[in-house]
Amino acid sequence: MTDITDATVIALNQRIPLNGEATTLELLDTQLQERQAKHQILLQELNQTTDRTRTTIATTLQRTQQAVDKLKNLQAKQTYDETSLQEFCAQHSPEQKDTHKQAEIVSNLVDLETKLTRLDNTRQYVKVLIIVDELSSRAKSLVKDDPQAALKPYSQLAKLIKVTKSSSPPGCNAELTNYMTKRQTTLWEELKDILSKKFEDTLKALQWPVPLKPPYNIQTKEYVKHFEQAFSDLLLLQLPLTGLDESDEVVDEDSYHALVPIQIMLSALSLRFRFHFEGSRPTNRLDKPEWYLNHTIQTISQHLPFIIGVVQPIIDKFNSPSLRNSAKTDFITGILKDLQRKLQKSIPQILQQPALLSHTIHETLSFDQTLRDRFAYTAPRGSEFNLGLAQVIVGNPEWFDAWLKMEKEFAVARFDEIVHDRRAWDFTGDEDDNRGAEYMHDDEEDNYQEDKDAVLATKSASRILSLVEGITESYRLLPLFEQRLRFLMEIQIDLLESYHRRIASAVDSFEALSLIRSVPVPGALPDAVTGVMTSTEKSGTTGGLQRLCRWWASAITVHDRILEWGEDDFFLEMWSDLNHKAAKAQALAELNTPMSALPDPANYEDGTIFSEVADELYDTLCAKIQKTVVKMVAKDWSVGARSYAKSRNWSMPFSDASPSEISAELYRPVADLKRNLTYLASALPSSLFHSVLRNILLDLDDWFWKNIVVAHQFSRQGGYQLQLDATIGIWQIAKAWVKKPENFTKRLKEALILLTLPSSTTANTSQSSVSDPRLTCTFFINAISSGDQEEDVADICNALSMERLDVAQIREVLRRRSDVAAGWF
Repeated sequence: MTDITDATVIALNQRIPLNGEATTLELLDTQLQERQAKHQILLQELNQTTDRTRTTIATTLQRTQQAVDKLKNLQAKQTYDETSLQEFCAQHSPEQKDTHKQAEIVSNLVDLETKLTRLDNTRQYVKVLIIVDELSSRAKSLVKDDPQAALKPYSQLAKLIKVTKSSSPPGCNAELTNYMTKRQTTLWEELKDILSKKFEDTLKALQWPVPLKPPYNIQTKEYVKHFEQAFSDLLLLQLPLTGLDESDEVVDEDSYHALVPIQIMLSALSLRFRFHFEGSRPTNRLDKPEWYLNHTIQTISQHLPFIIGVVQPIIDKFNSPSLRNSAKTDFITGILKDLQRKLQKSIPQILQQPALLSHTIHETLSFDQTLRDRFAYTAPRGSEFNLGLAQVIVGNPEWFDAWLKMEKEFAVARFDEIVHDRRAWDFTGDEDDNRGAEYMHDDEEDNYQEDKDAVLATKSASRILSLVEGITESYRLLPLFEQRLRFLMEIQIDLLESYHRRIASAVDSFEALSLIRSVPVPGALPDAVTGVMTSTEKSGTTGGLQRLCRWWASAITVHDRILEWGEDDFFLEMWSDLNHKAAKAQALAELNTPMSALPDPANYEDGTIFSEVADELYDTLCAKIQKTVVKMVAKDWSVGARSYAKSRNWSMPFSDASPSEISAELYRPVADLKRNLTYLASALPSSLFHSVLRNILLDLDDWFWKNIVVAHQFSRQGGYQLQLDATIGIWQIAKAWVKKPENFTKRLKEALILLTLPSSTTANTSQSSVSDPRLTCTFFINAISSGDQEEDVADICNALSMERLDVAQIREVLRRRSDVAAGWF
């Protein structure tokens, strides 16, 4: 048929005679007859419509005429009654008139007036109803062929309702306006149903919801054009929802209205989602939330090219404030409603299954992050998904508390498992509990080549930090500050404080057992848990130092790591929010969370959210452990050198021979000191070790002063012996780490100068020959005793490079010289 028609047209245009002319005429006659038949059908429909319209108009006019006739009769009756009233008044004098009959007449008149008013209102009602019915019929008759024209009577109906409401007194015409409003709503639904059916036909032609991927073939392009037209028609219908008159149009920015055609498109996807994930299919599993979440991501990815490339340009063509919707946003938001319904049904069933609840929430939070990162999705204002899909769960206080409780119970159980491990205080990578044993042997100390500033983490510290850091990942994606703060305070800070208490308790027990020699601290943990080893155990003091160093390494590892966390963008944002909340103390108190471990922003203006935990807890604990280390080494020396301090006869006879060996009683304490310092040098960072070494030397300086220098009488020969003991036993060992260790024991150093001074310039020994006669005990004693030779005393001290001892201490040392007359003092 098409080929013949085209050929006929070409032949007529070129004036070329056609073969088979009779056949062509028959076809033309057939087409003419078909068109005439269609024309007759349309005429019949037109006649029928005209008849119905005429019948409706005639019926309406008849009813109106009846109402008018009735009104005329009432007006005539009113005229008659008024005439009768006037005649009655003329026939009766005021004195004789019947008050009762007058009242009855007035009442009748009032009733008549009421009826007239009601009749007039009825006439107006009928008129309005006729207009409403006519506008509705006109809109429905035009919507199929010309939706734009159908909107005009619909708009007129909306304006009529607005005028009726504004012109009616309060409380009047309420039933009429309600009816008109319902009629407008019904009309809108009817128009929507008509256009929706047309739109659904275009979707079927496109085989929706099968994903459409460009480039499209010729047939698909034709279907897409029909789709675009049907989509536009539905958008035209949605315009009156906010008013067609742009001057009166007001857009509520806090309300969200999804586009009707997109809602229709989503219905097929929603049906498919229900079939797979809310029915009896194997895909509907509570323990696999990732299945329907990944399905949703895949669905969005497959349809997004069509939504952005085809649907969004249709919306943009309208350029209306009432249609500022993003097709992508409406599409994703509509899909999220299926997930919202699914979660609301699933969560109550898994509240008693901690692992499954936590898994579902984590998957949902990751899903929200995927929407933001992959599709740049932002929920529209006024939508229930402004805080993400996860807010459906965590926004429910009961569900959130249940999740938080489960996460805390898991974290506490894991924490107890870590700290109760027998190898909790071993360094990471250790295969035995004897790290540092190589440093207990002098011949191996030079083979240690590790970085002196490196701090090895213990297994417990490393695992605790991994546990706490994993908790951060669990709640990092939570939408609200208050929710993240509760995780931080009730789980993370609590775990860090518990770990601090565990180490502090171990240190307290260690001090009680090793230093104070008393019963353990009340409430302290048993040695099997804390790892406490006293100095009386197999490894001695070095074994105790080993545990102290591991506790210190654990504490400093946590201290440094949480300070690094505080610089992370996530925690910096929390710190900023906390500072902002702190300005509103009442609002912060309403969070109902333990805030004691959080730093006061006023005291940590440049700090982080972990500043107080790091500084007030772990930094203080590290300092305490360092002091305990110093006390341990000093006590080990004092115990080992007890016989050296008591049995040595320092006032030995004078001899020309200089001592060549240290005192025999000092062999063992010196060896122990060397072993302890060697281990500390290997176990501590160089900067910390030098600080500890300085404090140890200061304690040794104090021990020598109290137990040796001021506790015994010395000959000059005894002074040389003590000098040799200090040089070889203390300073020579410390020179492995510092150049001049004697500068840390200045009291001992200057006391040795005084104890080895010649008694006078006339002594016969070679040791007594001096170049300066003032540098003798005799002159020094005289200068101190006279009281008016302060300059001489100062000069002597400068000459001897003495700056630590004062005059009283110098006098005390010189009094210990057995070769000096005691009476001089």
